[in-house]
Amino acid sequence: MRKARGKKSGWFRATVVAAALCAAVAAAASLALYLRQQDQTLARAKAAFETEQYQLAASLAEQYMQAGHANDREVILLAARAYAYAGRWELAEAYFAQVPLRRRADLQLRAKGLLARELWSEAAAVYEQILKRWPSDSSALKNMAVIRMQQNRPLESLVFARRLAQLPGFRVTGLLITGYVETHLGNTERAIKAFEEALKLSPSLTEEPSGPGLVYQLLARAYLDMGKPGAAEKYALKAHELTTDPEPCWILGRVRQIAGDETGAEQYWQEALARSPQHAESLVDLAQLYFRRGQLKQAVRFAEQALQVEPETESVQRLVRMLRARLKRQVEDKPPETKPAHSAQQKGSG
Repeated sequence: MRKARGKKSGWFRATVVAAALCAAVAAAASLALYLRQQDQTLARAKAAFETEQYQLAASLAEQYMQAGHANDREVILLAARAYAYAGRWELAEAYFAQVPLRRRADLQLRAKGLLARELWSEAAAVYEQILKRWPSDSSALKNMAVIRMQQNRPLESLVFARRLAQLPGFRVTGLLITGYVETHLGNTERAIKAFEEALKLSPSLTEEPSGPGLVYQLLARAYLDMGKPGAAEKYALKAHELTTDPEPCWILGRVRQIAGDETGAEQYWQEALARSPQHAESLVDLAQLYFRRGQLKQAVRFAEQALQVEPETESVQRLVRMLRARLKRQVEDKPPETKPAHSAQQKGSG
């Protein structure tokens, strides 16, 4: 009896052990399958990124992180890069912010996204990290100059532009930014010097995405402000051919006016308005031109249009008030119309 019970107990224990072993084997097999699936997910994410399927790569990377790999630095960076290349900058930043960035390419990509979202201070902080480690990084210097102008810090912008101009291969770009900043600061002669040196080094200004048209226009305005209409006309004519902006037309009108050619001036100012009906300077100059000619109705019309464009500008307000008063006085002083005598006779005879 005892032997039978012992045999039965031993069999039971053996059965339990066997079951436990089977469960352990099954669990190990399940875990191995799960790990293989996770490895496959990560491999698919990397493959999608390499084939420029960035949205898919980001989704797979997130799937991998949600499966227990939330702190995997490599995968976090993969998601950040994928979202960045997909142009989904806000999502990219959410991942970039989670890990320290060591590669310059990652820092530049993060800064680019912040710049695209016009987060000037945040972008500047990243570019400063880049410049601390790579002081001659041309992209960081250029973008810091742009950011400081956006933040209304032109003197700091000028420092970055001048540093950029010292780098081999980036002198023209640095000079152009220097010219833009000096123009903003009202340093006309310095702006001219920077722009003309840039044009001397690169006449077609391939370094400027919009081409040389804007630079010609700024040079024309600078020379006009300096009282040098000849040089202003030279650059304005070039800008007139290369851009659709009204400014070159207005400058050419001013040059014609200085030369005593008011008809030519009128034509250029009218062309400026054809390009941009709200170009205030052309509207004001036409109003004054028609006033000098005694054409008060036309003068008032153009002055009022200028006031609609610049309602807070005191000089335009004064011009409108003066022209309206002159027109009112002209109407009041105008003698009443009299009917011809022969008409009255005809009416009487009838």
